[in-house]
Amino acid sequence: MYNTWRKVQRPLIGLLFAILVLFIPPVRNRIIVTLSPLVVTTRHVGESVFDFAQLIASIPTLSSENGSLRSHINELQALEVKQKELAHENELLRKELNLSPAQSDTLIAAQVISRASSVSQQQIVINKGTKDGFTTGMAVVAQGYFIGQVEEALESTSRIDLITSVRSLVPVVLQTSRSVGLLKGGAEGLVIDEIPRDVTIDSGEALVTANLGNVVRGGLPVGTVSAVLSGKSDVFQSARIHSPIDFSRLEVVFGVK
Repeated sequence: MYNTWRKVQRPLIGLLFAILVLFIPPVRNRIIVTLSPLVVTTRHVGESVFDFAQLIASIPTLSSENGSLRSHINELQALEVKQKELAHENELLRKELNLSPAQSDTLIAAQVISRASSVSQQQIVINKGTKDGFTTGMAVVAQGYFIGQVEEALESTSRIDLITSVRSLVPVVLQTSRSVGLLKGGAEGLVIDEIPRDVTIDSGEALVTANLGNVVRGGLPVGTVSAVLSGKSDVFQSARIHSPIDFSRLEVVFGVK
């Protein structure tokens, strides 16, 4: 008998509880009010667990998207660098075309690919050679100004001896007095020597190349006089020369046919 009662005890209690909840409003309402915080809390916990599970599941997708975004940013940065470099090259060419001798068909453009700078040697190597029309001894200009001569022309490259080199000796002409002197390079900068004493040298006077046979064309701008160096007792006069060209930053040069 006891065992039978234990078997039906729980179902009966459950039935009585259901009757109280369903058919007696005050009891039902009281139970709802009592249990509502627990229900809300359980729901919030369930939602949080669900949101966390979604976050965990989305990690591989977010990682892939971040990788794609980073790659896209790198591509945009590389494109910006390329555009700046093209703009720089266009600006260089614009300056060259505006300032070079009028007959552009006598010029051969080339890019500087290496340089050697020391007190005794100032040279650059360009990416053009004999197959492009460069020859040994050819005059080379940058922004319209004479900067040196081709010392050696190979098939695809050429080595240029700059006028700033201590080995460089170039006959030049003072444009106003028409007096001829020798332009020398070296550690002290550009200097013109062997100007006769009776010649008046004016500060700011322009210098141009003298004709050197069929190799260097005369009349190429070289620079201007910045200071007279010789004293009254010197047999010849000398003067310091300023070139507007920054020889350490040469990028594009032209061979003069």
